[in-house]
Amino acid sequence: MVDQSSLATYTGIAAVISACVAFASAVISPLVSLKIAKRQINASTLSGNRQEWINTLRGEVSGFVSIITLLGALRSGGYKSVTSDQANQYGREAMERKAKIELMLNPTEELHNELLGAIETAVTYTIHAESEPTAADQRRCVDKILKISKTILKQEWVRVKKGE
Repeated sequence: MVDQSSLATYTGIAAVISACVAFASAVISPLVSLKIAKRQINASTLSGNRQEWINTLRGEVSGFVSIITLLGALRSGGYKSVTSDQANQYGREAMERKAKIELMLNPTEELHNELLGAIETAVTYTIHAESEPTAADQRRCVDKILKISKTILKQEWVRVKKGE
């Protein structure tokens, strides 16, 4: 049988343990909540930034493809009303878009490097080539750029949906 002093001791210990548990939960619970909230904010911010990156890359690639296609037509004499100054302006705009795309991509990712290679090939065929590019060559360049871009954009969209 338990005597009165032992019972008082056990009751005191139980009260201290109960108080410690209550204190720990009062301190730990907000800290865990804070950590979870920070993680959610970071994920939300990252997803928003990634979505903005996707939209910007899509715009730059589509603009580049449009200009390169126009320049290809100009080189083959398809647009007689465009002056050489206008053609030079289109060339500068294509190179500016190429540079923006290059700065947006990660040089350590294989698909990103493939896209840069396809863009460089299009520039070579359209702007720097000694002879006129054939329509088939230009179409292959554009198709390759679009195919790789779609794959990159899809991969990034999947990451946005996952909240990465």
